Amino acid sequence: MNPSISQSGGDNVVQIGYVEHADQMNIGGRVLKVNIDSLIGGVINIASQDVYIAPTSRPAPVYLFPRTFPLLRGREEEVKVAVSLLPYEQSVEFHGLAGIGKTVLLRHLAHHPIIKSTFSDGLIYHRVTYGQTVADILQILFNAFYECKTPSKARNSEIHRVLQGKKALVILDELELKREELDRLANYLPSFTFLITGLEQHQWGEAKSIELQGLSLNAALALVVQELGQQLQPAEQAGAEKLCMALEGHPLKILQAVAWAKTEKKSLVAIAQQVSTAVAQDIWTATLLTSLSKPQRWIIALLAALGANVALGAEAISSITGLSNAKAILETLLQRQLLEIDSGRIRLASSLLKELQQQSVLTSWMERTSNFLIQWVQQHKNSPDAVLQESDAILRTLEWVAEAGRWSDVIVLGRAIEGGLALSGQWGSWEIVLQSILEAAHATGDQTLEAFALHELGTRSLCLNQATEAQSYLSRALQIREILGDRGAIEATTQNLHFVSELCSVPSFTLEPQPEPQLPLSRQASESNVAQWLIRGAAVLPLATGVLLGVITLPDPYSAPPAATNPAPQTPVDPQTPVDPQTPVDPQTPVDPQTPVDPQTPVDPQTPVDPQTPVDPQTPVDPQTPVDPQTPVDSQTPVDSQTPVDPQTPVDPQTPVDPQTPVDPSSSTPILTIDSNGAQTTASVGNSQISNYNRADIIISAQQSGTGAGINSLAPVGHIGDANSFIPFPPGWSLDTKLVPPGGCGLQPTSISNDGAGGYRLSVMTVAQMGPCPWLEGDYHYLLRINVDGYQNSSIGKISINRN
Repeated sequence: MNPSISQSGGDNVVQIGYVEHADQMNIGGRVLKVNIDSLIGGVINIASQDVYIAPTSRPAPVYLFPRTFPLLRGREEEVKVAVSLLPYEQSVEFHGLAGIGKTVLLRHLAHHPIIKSTFSDGLIYHRVTYGQTVADILQILFNAFYECKTPSKARNSEIHRVLQGKKALVILDELELKREELDRLANYLPSFTFLITGLEQHQWGEAKSIELQGLSLNAALALVVQELGQQLQPAEQAGAEKLCMALEGHPLKILQAVAWAKTEKKSLVAIAQQVSTAVAQDIWTATLLTSLSKPQRWIIALLAALGANVALGAEAISSITGLSNAKAILETLLQRQLLEIDSGRIRLASSLLKELQQQSVLTSWMERTSNFLIQWVQQHKNSPDAVLQESDAILRTLEWVAEAGRWSDVIVLGRAIEGGLALSGQWGSWEIVLQSILEAAHATGDQTLEAFALHELGTRSLCLNQATEAQSYLSRALQIREILGDRGAIEATTQNLHFVSELCSVPSFTLEPQPEPQLPLSRQASESNVAQWLIRGAAVLPLATGVLLGVITLPDPYSAPPAATNPAPQTPVDPQTPVDPQTPVDPQTPVDPQTPVDPQTPVDPQTPVDPQTPVDPQTPVDPQTPVDPQTPVDSQTPVDSQTPVDPQTPVDPQTPVDPQTPVDPSSSTPILTIDSNGAQTTASVGNSQISNYNRADIIISAQQSGTGAGINSLAPVGHIGDANSFIPFPPGWSLDTKLVPPGGCGLQPTSISNDGAGGYRLSVMTVAQMGPCPWLEGDYHYLLRINVDGYQNSSIGKISINRN
């Protein structure tokens, strides 16, 4: 974490709201404050005007520079390209192998006089640390431009509003966001220009993306001379050239090889021979570390276990390894270019990570790290700022203990860090930690902890104007707390729920866009071959499709359920409450989508309908009520197929049509009849390998309406995929997961077979971003869409899971 642009935890109170115009941006014209309580969760109150301290704009320009790097070698062309593009607000990205020189290039460019003088509002450098999300980075940038004397959290939409006109360069080093996440970040900051680095390409289109290659031979030799501190002797010239060519001009590896020669007092010729042999046998890292002592290897292994973008202080390293002379050893390893240091905190050199992380011996070092941190956070439970300084190591360890099923450790680490993340405005990381705590509560059956996690998730959602999520989380928390009879906790949740009702009742209030659900740390993605299963929206005509049922019977006992990432059903309003049909309805007044509507109540056909308001699928529709063809229809709302359709109403050709609904003969769109259902399969449930998880077979029949002819061009005739891999859908096919049991995962295809007569067998599994996950008892609803060769339709299906 960069201490110059983060906010202090202060007195355990964080205010929600913003700056100028706070009266227009918050519930009922007021600024909220959240008292972070480690026992019952955050309690929301109104910040009185006499104590509210608004964030103030820092004087422009704002400069947060990295350390200078004047002696840049062999990157003249890359510098030329960046200097020619950045002043014209064209973003630039450098990507390439770890240690290839991306960071030093950024450090050099940040201090370039042309770039520095171009951006009137400043330049912000930030090295992205472990677990930081788009929301965290937005808050960090807000903190860079606004001074907050009281810990404050600005909503993403507010950050967009106040920063959108600024002309600033944002330099993000070691970025690990996905492409769509980076696009979202850029959309929030449309007037900013970005200069970023990463292992892989993130930007396409307007931004310039450059892959860094190894240095030229002349630049590499200049780097050797720089590291040696003296000119090459004639006898060393050939060895240096051989060394540079064997390492393909990789600058960090060259520095490590030269430092090895200096430390071991070996000639470059001898080192070059060893390097050439090691590279040829693909054992470069192992060869480089052969000369290290056992204590030196311990430190290397510890930092390798923690991984990329995770650093530790010297005292923590000493405690975990048990080395009393750790500081002297660290100094030697820094001289060998095997470690990196930033703001007094140490991490492994990036070029060593990939190979070392494949070694199973690292597990023991994660165990030692988790044992140390668990004791350490308990000793520092009254020092949230100190705990926050170790947040990247704590978050990485929290992920590891969750994957190992060490739920008591998840609880200790999660409870220790979640308050500090909330107070510092890192609410993206805060959500991930809360989901991990919720997962641990489910696994251990701890209802008090479950209610705490749900309360905190609801409080967070409420403060971010996510009313639906807030209502769901807080209602579930209140139900549990009422059962437990914890009066103080009940009062806290009830008070926060009061603000949800007030949020929904403010006519002029604009809700934040709902974010994609965050998975707990134990199930975050690192593999790019696992497809996204999050729900995608689509428009569907108001014509119903059949729902068929399939069942999988699971063996018992089964693994503990993961964290609930889907909100529970809302508490319904009593449908017996009479509604006066004579009472006029104000079309500007927002309607609570959870309130059932009396089907006997007449509806004024002149009253405009808000397309954002979901419709209760149980409410019958009056066929005499005219339908505005310009009104978009919510794809998630099933509509009675008996409702006649006006043939004069224009139909979107991209919209799937119900095969049971009579079709206007004048329509030129060919229609499919699609039936789908789940069928029972047999498979063992064992370890986390894909082949040992149950799969459900969805049987699909796709035929042309009227003729009944099979459509064979929808997918290749034959079979694609297998039981041990995920497959992409054939073009024109999509399967959206619509609803799963609480804590369940989305559906992902593993194979599809075509019998050549319009019949298909689609095998699916439940999968999170990290890989396959267990089926849970309950119903998995999906929407299958097909739109190929002019034929199109959709079918709703459901797979029901029952235990023996």
